[in-house]
Amino acid sequence: MDPRLQEKLTVVVPTYNRYPMLARLLRYYQSCGNPAALRILDSSSDSGNETSGRLEVQAQIQAEQISYVQYQSETHPIDKQCQGLQEVKTPYVVIWADDDFLVPQSFAKGVQFLENHPDYSSVHGQSGQFSIGADGSIAIGPYLQLAYTRESASARLLNYLSNYSVNVYSIQRTETLQRNLTLAQQHGFGYMWGELVLGCLAVILGKVHKLDDLYLLKESHAEPADWPDRDSANDTFGWITGSEFSPKYQAFQACLTEELVRQEGISVEQAQAVVKQGFWSYLEQSLRNKWRERYRTNAGIVPSPRQTLRRIPGLRQAWGKARGFLPGE
Repeated sequence: MDPRLQEKLTVVVPTYNRYPMLARLLRYYQSCGNPAALRILDSSSDSGNETSGRLEVQAQIQAEQISYVQYQSETHPIDKQCQGLQEVKTPYVVIWADDDFLVPQSFAKGVQFLENHPDYSSVHGQSGQFSIGADGSIAIGPYLQLAYTRESASARLLNYLSNYSVNVYSIQRTETLQRNLTLAQQHGFGYMWGELVLGCLAVILGKVHKLDDLYLLKESHAEPADWPDRDSANDTFGWITGSEFSPKYQAFQACLTEELVRQEGISVEQAQAVVKQGFWSYLEQSLRNKWRERYRTNAGIVPSPRQTLRRIPGLRQAWGKARGFLPGE
């Protein structure tokens, strides 16, 4: 592990009413040697729930001298991240969801890649997804994160929206992410629009690289997180039929059009056409996937990781590596 990583990278953890998971993350990160600076952005409510988890988190924060910022419970996730990143001084930053497992051994390689490739805006690696059943069984599958390396910003945006993957958890340049979050905040984007526009801005401003190393294991849940503006997070149909869709799409198109014009020097009309074409691709893909999730019969949770590993090429090796990083249980 690069001993200078503390000076180069800050790990930012936004959290809301999930103290047991946050405590799990802190135990895991401590077992990895706390390789990079850690900053927690907490807007949990004062309901008194999860007291034991809260006390454990507070003790860990004090013991490790972790940067911790408390926000009002109604603070929107975009606002919280925008404010929280203003105090980040390292040149690189990564957002870490409180219920996931990033693999810190990939951090140094990601930072080194960005330092050597100024035309790239972000980097991530091989990723997986898992869920834990009520009986303790584990289902494992791939979590899609792709590289976007076309030369022009327009080509990258079209490639990104037609082959969409979430890049919120990638290692990014701090200055770039701060700027993108400010734009998202100014336009008043909610959860879905915010996640989408941040990914689009990242690929407009630079290429996206994918490392061969294991980078992320993401936990999936039956219920969405209890954050503000969460209702639209898993309901694409409700999102596009809601009263806010039309004005938010206009803001989305205006934001990306302006960035394409600034980045490539193309006309406003050309940039608008690119954004429109890309968004249609994204929408078609999203609706198709959500329809499959809702109306097709699922096989259910796999009874053991071993059976899943046999079905997914390459995941056996990834799971073998991952087990060395996960907490005991």
